[in-house]
Amino acid sequence: MKVEDFEVLKKYADEDTALPDNIEEVMRVNNLLPSTIQKWTKLYTTQKYLVSQLKVSLNKIYGELYYYYKFNDNVSWGTTKEIESQIYKDSKYLAAVKEYDTQKYYYDFIEETLVNIKNLGFTIKNYLDYKKMLYTTG
Repeated sequence: MKVEDFEVLKKYADEDTALPDNIEEVMRVNNLLPSTIQKWTKLYTTQKYLVSQLKVSLNKIYGELYYYYKFNDNVSWGTTKEIESQIYKDSKYLAAVKEYDTQKYYYDFIEETLVNIKNLGFTIKNYLDYKKMLYTTG
């Protein structure tokens, strides 16, 4: 996911998690809730897959660099800590870590939004029960 896509996604998240003020709009949101949950579930699974692939790629880069610094570098690095210090400053590894962290942030946001949308059903039910109670007691 690109930064621009994420900015658009944040706007959709605000819209999809907002509870309207009037009863007609609440009913409309309630009716659309299953399709909204499905849309966010698809985003969630897609992003989850992307993050898992990036994690595998990151581990592969780490392994290749570890092997290089352990066996093929001109300098003999004695400890794992010394080797890791070289890996952690490698530009290819840093770029992979940055991409992974960015996509993981997007993933966490989508996951939290999906949870909020699923909980919106309970909020709507409570809202409708409250309105029903107001109209029947008054």
